[in-house]
Amino acid sequence: IHLDGGSVRRAHVANARGSRARPMSDAELDAKLRAQAGMLLTDSAVEALLARLRGLAGSADVAATLSPLLIAGGRA
Repeated sequence: IHLDGGSVRRAHVANARGSRARPMSDAELDAKLRAQAGMLLTDSAVEALLARLRGLAGSADVAATLSPLLIAGGRA
């Protein structure tokens, strides 16, 4: 950060939360998704999205699994 007086402040986090060394838990990932998606989607739409995303690993057809989340124009 460059301050008005011309000085510079720097910080480095070697292993930030969410990095390979410090992965987020499922609960933390869910909370992050809810916070971010909740800015645009209703609570029920966020929960539907989360359920669909959690089911992707067992899905034989990712497009079919996610397609119900799309609305006109191709945006969720």
